[in-house]
Amino acid sequence: GISSNGCNSVDTIFVEQYPTPQATIEGNDWLCYGDTTTLTATGGNSYIWTTGETQSSILIHPLFNTTYGVMVTNNYGCTSTTSIEVEVKPLYDTTIVRFCCQNELPYIFNGQPYYESGLFEQKYVSEFGCDSIIHLDLTVYALPEVKIIGVDSLCSDEMTALTASGANTYLWSTASNKISIVARPGQQYWLQGTDSHGCRAYDTIFIRELTLPQLVITGEKEICHGSFTTLTAEGGLYYQWSTGESTAAIEVSPT
Repeated sequence: GISSNGCNSVDTIFVEQYPTPQATIEGNDWLCYGDTTTLTATGGNSYIWTTGETQSSILIHPLFNTTYGVMVTNNYGCTSTTSIEVEVKPLYDTTIVRFCCQNELPYIFNGQPYYESGLFEQKYVSEFGCDSIIHLDLTVYALPEVKIIGVDSLCSDEMTALTASGANTYLWSTASNKISIVARPGQQYWLQGTDSHGCRAYDTIFIRELTLPQLVITGEKEICHGSFTTLTAEGGLYYQWSTGESTAAIEVSPT
């Protein structure tokens, strides 16, 4: 500097620059819902968190994604700040409804077999490593009581009707989807019945072919006018004559 009389003078000052602390936060940046974790601040001598806590480590229990900040102060009183966002991974508690038919048991769900209706619980680890729960609501439907109604034996020259019962829709071995079909002896028929739940059951019937009786009539073929003769039927159990009689032997007098 220059004084009023023109004299020069010089002075100096040394300004020391203190280092800024390198604030860091160590700890997990995610956790499962309901869990706790520890965050630790380093780089200084004293700390103050956005939570108000002043220790270097804090225990956190966030319920949603949260950012935690800390201000670090070193021995010289210099400060710096940093922050970390902690993500909260969800826990899954899901109910899944499933149906199956009785003939589809065991019902396999996530590798576990089930044999009856009920509400079942499975625990599993989600893709994030969080324990989660699945509730399986399983309904097992009974199979329809499918039945073929009709006779199971016929004479070789006869036909009969077979009728389906016990379900909502039907498919016969003849490719018919009607309730009733015409059947013949010496054949086997199967029936598939499906109920309103899509469950299927089956029934079969074999119609036995009965042998026709070898009917023989014995008796006089020629008689005098006004005479009588006896005609006898053989080869069956029951008989029905053209005269209306039903005995094995009849007496006739043709005119």
